[in-house]
Amino acid sequence: MTIVISEDEIIYFDAVVQRLDLAIKPVRREIIYRDGTAPRPNDCHANVARWAAENPNVVPAYGWLVESDDGWFRQLVAHSLLAHADGRYIDITPMDPHERRFVVHIGPQEGFFGLLPRFSALTWPVPQLAGGVTQVQP
Repeated sequence: MTIVISEDEIIYFDAVVQRLDLAIKPVRREIIYRDGTAPRPNDCHANVARWAAENPNVVPAYGWLVESDDGWFRQLVAHSLLAHADGRYIDITPMDPHERRFVVHIGPQEGFFGLLPRFSALTWPVPQLAGGVTQVQP
């Protein structure tokens, strides 16, 4: 299988991995929306957008959960948190209790969401990159 990836995407994900030492550990919070419903599992982007719309003291923060890191390959998953005015990052999306680190996306929101159709979850570096079977597009 050949994976096609652009040079810009390689630069982007290399930069994400280079910022692993700046990764944060979000604070988990269970919340209830104004209408009495709770956030849905596996719907972090919508959960965060909705809570931020209801609460002006937080804004959405986009980035990458580090699901695993063996020192060479990292499993990254696109995720949204809430950035609180006091500097805390809050995770309101229900998920297993495994503690994860979060690397904040740097750049416009559109750049982050533009990656998601192809890269909602990935292993970096792409194993095929290491093996030489990935096609890089300029």
